[in-house]
Amino acid sequence: ETTAINGQTVEDFSHSNSLDWAYNKGIIYLNLRCTNTFYKIDQNTGNILWSCGEFGNFTLLDANGNPVSSLWYHSHDTKQVAPDVFTMFDNDYNNVTNPDDCHSRMIELTVNETSMTAYVNWSWEAPTQYWNDYAGGTVLLPNGDYLGDFGDPTHQDPQNQPWNFNDTGAVLVEVDPTGQVVRTITFPVGCYIYRIAP
Repeated sequence: ETTAINGQTVEDFSHSNSLDWAYNKGIIYLNLRCTNTFYKIDQNTGNILWSCGEFGNFTLLDANGNPVSSLWYHSHDTKQVAPDVFTMFDNDYNNVTNPDDCHSRMIELTVNETSMTAYVNWSWEAPTQYWNDYAGGTVLLPNGDYLGDFGDPTHQDPQNQPWNFNDTGAVLVEVDPTGQVVRTITFPVGCYIYRIAP
């Protein structure tokens, strides 16, 4: 990603945006938005134990079990919710596979450290008017539902695509495991929610 700061062009090649610390195990999971990859790091040595994503060492499998280059695009809020299971907010931004998709998703990802494969075992894709090109979050609630943070304050992307809506701010959506929407909370234009916590 390229940004102009004080007239200078700055390249953000990694953009780390979430850190999940398994303190008792001495493990850190670090998500890098711009590489579509997250990393398992040994807290004591600082060594990367593995990486999962577009630039990782796992084979990423689609719903049919076929290898793909990436399962998410510019994600946020990666965290471990069970052994080998992670939730993530897939912004679907800079999607090189399907550039016009623009559907942010809540996903749950399973990694297998023996076979070195990873796949999305659950997801909920939001309608295009909730597309969130930056920020966002997925929380697994105690009742088993998922809470998604589509926190963009205008829901209008930088290219001003004609399908975008700007009549709403941040949107929170609770979805049950079958994909049914339980409730939606909509905020007025200008309300921005970067991240939600359980």
